Amino acid sequence: MTGFVRTTWLVALQSLRILLGSKKSLFFFGLSLLYAGVMALVVFRFGDREGVNELFSMLTLIIMVQALMPLTAMYLSISAIRDEISERSIVFLLSAPVPRPAIWLGKYLAATVSSLVIIGVGFFLAAILSWNLQGDLRFGAQLQASTVSSFGIGLLVAPFAYCAIGSFFALSFKRAMIWGAVFVFAWESFAGSTPAQSGVRSATVVDAIRSIAIKGSVAATGFRREMADWITGGRLWMDGMSPEAVIDKMVPSIPHSIWNVLLTALIYLGLALLIGSRKDYESGEQNG
Repeated sequence: MTGFVRTTWLVALQSLRILLGSKKSLFFFGLSLLYAGVMALVVFRFGDREGVNELFSMLTLIIMVQALMPLTAMYLSISAIRDEISERSIVFLLSAPVPRPAIWLGKYLAATVSSLVIIGVGFFLAAILSWNLQGDLRFGAQLQASTVSSFGIGLLVAPFAYCAIGSFFALSFKRAMIWGAVFVFAWESFAGSTPAQSGVRSATVVDAIRSIAIKGSVAATGFRREMADWITGGRLWMDGMSPEAVIDKMVPSIPHSIWNVLLTALIYLGLALLIGSRKDYESGEQNG
């Protein structure tokens, strides 16, 4: 047990240094900072008319939750494993007298922490800028802690699931990056936007993160109204239901959504460790 923990820790530290120092991570860092810059510009220009909470919620949902965060976590988790397999440097680790699952678990943890750092920097900077861009109208003071925390909670737990899924792809498939792209753009984007009645949307990670944001951002009334209208397929007013009633009835609670994300992470991570402990990554058959 001690050897397993020690191996996991050492692999995680080594992989973390490699990931955070790579040009790939710098690229995603740049995108994260770009998100903060776009947020600051939009809030400064339109925050007095549209409302800071609404702008912060909508931009974070579109840019960060539905695009940048899953892409970052998926790419880093796959890269942490597949790069070493393709370069054959993984042979040295696998030939050592250490448990294989500890190696993959260490790389998963490194990718998760790297994703949290990259996403966290951009999100924190966007929140700070939105909070302080007050100007003469002092509209920045309207940004509420509930708006920031609701999205923050979602962005905190999501990388655990996405990195677990990325690790599963990396250990299962030769073209893991393609599988990761299909998962993000086809499954998460398409299935995550299907009507609630179909039941498919609840099987995506993005729906759970979106549910946390909708449920917790009580100060972003305009955003919640738009989401309630989307949830009902544009029938919000036809059905005679208020946005709050729709959200209370059709959006899962925050603890339930968090549990769904963590359960997804546990399932995919367990499958990844099981596959990674049995497959041959030394002969070159899995390289590419």
